[in-house]
Amino acid sequence: MSDPKDQMEWATATFGEDLGKYEDDIYDQVATLMLVRATYKIFKNYWPHALENPESPDRSMAEKINKVEKIVFSKTLKEVSWRNSKIF
Repeated sequence: MSDPKDQMEWATATFGEDLGKYEDDIYDQVATLMLVRATYKIFKNYWPHALENPESPDRSMAEKINKVEKIVFSKTLKEVSWRNSKIF
C-alpha cells in the first residue's frame, strides 16, 4: 500500500469516516491476512504496538489484525515472530 519511499500519504490523505467504517466492516469478516514480506514487516512494526497506547484511535483495528491468522509469502524470511503468523 505504500509508495516506493514507504509513504502512505496517497491513501491517508483521502481517508475519512466512510472509508474507516468500510475497512472496519471488512476486517470484521477476515479470518486470514495474506501478506508479502515487506507488508508483513510494516504491519508487524505497527499493529502489535498500537495496543500499548490506551489513547490510540487504532486499538480496535489492532485487536482485529493481531488476532487473525497471518500468512506471509517470502523467499528470504526465515522466521516470523508476530502472533498467529506463518511463512509460506
